Amino acid sequence: MNATRICLRQIKQAKVGEAFKSIEEVKGFLNQYAWSVQDLVSPQEEKTQELPNTNEIQKLLRLSGLPQIETGPKGDKELQEIRKNLATQITFINKLQSIELPDEANVNPQHARIMPRTPLKSYTLQDLLASTQSRSPMATQDLGEQTNSWDSTSLASNTKSLPESGKHRFFVLREGLLKNRQ
Repeated sequence: MNATRICLRQIKQAKVGEAFKSIEEVKGFLNQYAWSVQDLVSPQEEKTQELPNTNEIQKLLRLSGLPQIETGPKGDKELQEIRKNLATQITFINKLQSIELPDEANVNPQHARIMPRTPLKSYTLQDLLASTQSRSPMATQDLGEQTNSWDSTSLASNTKSLPESGKHRFFVLREGLLKNRQ
């Protein structure tokens, strides 16, 4: 049997360990206990976590673009399963947020997985209008845009209406898109 090497990863460097001598050593290494998500979520904490109600679950499903759960025994069972999963996930995230980091002063927040959210300034219609009015024509020309370079009805030579009612008018294209057709 060929000797197998395991690469042990440390914080900022890699180190190759000793070669395994037998398949039993490999199995023993792979069967060693590491850590489990279940260690961070105990059943008692799940029970104390307030479960979201049915309306909240339906709203989350709608916002996520997922199909709504129908009412009835089958739907109630699905709702209970979703409520249980949500409670487990919330408990897990709360547990992760409560873990103390060593020497928090040296932690770079750009590498943090959970960062405090800072709300962005929301734009109003007045803000958008002011930004479009303050935009100079030279800035658009620098981007390659030309003023009045596109006319949306330039390909329409005339209009036709349906014979039974003159209300609905349609543009007839005579060039451009129908250029090579007879």
